Amino acid sequence: MVFSLQERIAIVEAYLSSGSIKKTRDTFTHKFPNSKVPACSSVQDLVRKWHTTGSVANAKRNKPATVRTPVVVADIEARISRNPRSSARKLSQEVNVSRTTCRRVLKSLSLSRRIQRKAMSSVISCDGDSSKVTDHPNSSTAPNQLTSTVRDKLYIETPVLHSFPLSDLTGMKVYLKLDNLQPPGSFKMRGISHLIQKAAQNGTCEHVYCASGGNAGLAAAFASKQLGIPCTIILPVTTPAFVADSLKVLDAEVRVHGEVYDEAKNLALELSKQCGSLYVPAFEHPDIWEGHSSMIVEAARQMQVKPDVVVVSVGGGGLLNGVIQGMRQVGWDDVPVVAMETHGAHSFDAAIKAGEVVTLPAITSVAKTLGALSVTPSILEYYKEAKPPIINCLVTDKEAVSACVKFSDDHRFLVEPACGASLAAIYSEVILRLKEEGKLTKASSVLVIVCGGAIVSSSVMEAWKLQYQL
Repeated sequence: MVFSLQERIAIVEAYLSSGSIKKTRDTFTHKFPNSKVPACSSVQDLVRKWHTTGSVANAKRNKPATVRTPVVVADIEARISRNPRSSARKLSQEVNVSRTTCRRVLKSLSLSRRIQRKAMSSVISCDGDSSKVTDHPNSSTAPNQLTSTVRDKLYIETPVLHSFPLSDLTGMKVYLKLDNLQPPGSFKMRGISHLIQKAAQNGTCEHVYCASGGNAGLAAAFASKQLGIPCTIILPVTTPAFVADSLKVLDAEVRVHGEVYDEAKNLALELSKQCGSLYVPAFEHPDIWEGHSSMIVEAARQMQVKPDVVVVSVGGGGLLNGVIQGMRQVGWDDVPVVAMETHGAHSFDAAIKAGEVVTLPAITSVAKTLGALSVTPSILEYYKEAKPPIINCLVTDKEAVSACVKFSDDHRFLVEPACGASLAAIYSEVILRLKEEGKLTKASSVLVIVCGGAIVSSSVMEAWKLQYQL
């Protein structure tokens, strides 16, 4: 698609002022009603050329950039992360900047990595008497990156923390994988950003549609904004208003439809039938599970010990699928997984008892983001294979909320009841009870996946405390 200089300038200026490809295209249509609307890829290409050349006019002449914009530096760093052995000469040719600039970025990145490794060694140290992070015995079999072609991940590597308060409470070594620190507030960022990036790289993603109780939508909106892709999120009516506000901040279009996730999902599926659209499910997609598996790969590299037990919340099964895949990658397939649910959102428990996937009549639990009426069939297959073995446990809403409250006191993090279900395995002594019953033969060390959740605030937490008299 060929544009005049005036049109190219208008596109770049509109994008820089709005940060949204959708708004850029709308502005262009208003300003040039007789011109063809630029495709998403055309807008991205023009903006990228502007960043690397310093002007729209220079973009055609391939002049080296005269200034080192943050985007140029980020581009160089991304290329270095993909190929750590990149030379300044090669980078200069690829990014179209001077070799001096590339050398400075290489030197700066090398220094920052050394500082980060030194700082993280004290934070991620899993034993209180050590300040050095050593590789897990199985780290040689644990890949540092996903098996797909996606390299420039949008999620962050989160720390594993040895929790002294929870360890003191239980007499076990309790470790926390803090995925509540992901940018949108939950683990969902891993799998959903991975799915969207793969689709974008394959050229099959011009508009994202996602049905969500909040966390999946926030992850989809965050990833879409980072990639410059228009995004529409369909929320069930039970979703708090502040979640919709957060989505709008990320330039996502918000629609409210249905009482539960499954009803919102049907609308999202219908809308995504449009050409070039991508439907992003909350949990039922192999690319999402592959993205989630990265948290276990990270944990195996970060921890100095192989845990005796892994604890994780389960709703529709996306997180649990990813955890199991990750555990198989790092050689933890003999470590039992305790899958936690709340009464009223127990679709996995119901499936286990029936021996097949069943559909709950309704979600009655306060843990709305565990609220899938049925689990993905693959998780039931993993349960039957027992590699790793899965033990399903239920807790009450009060126990889940109480765990959230106690966790905020112990570690000053706000998480929602869906995450509180896994924390209740510690606070409500579920692990100790399983050990006494002989269902766990060993539980001296436990890794809890702190999946986080954005459906929480200080006022919401206070309301829960009043509701459950905590």
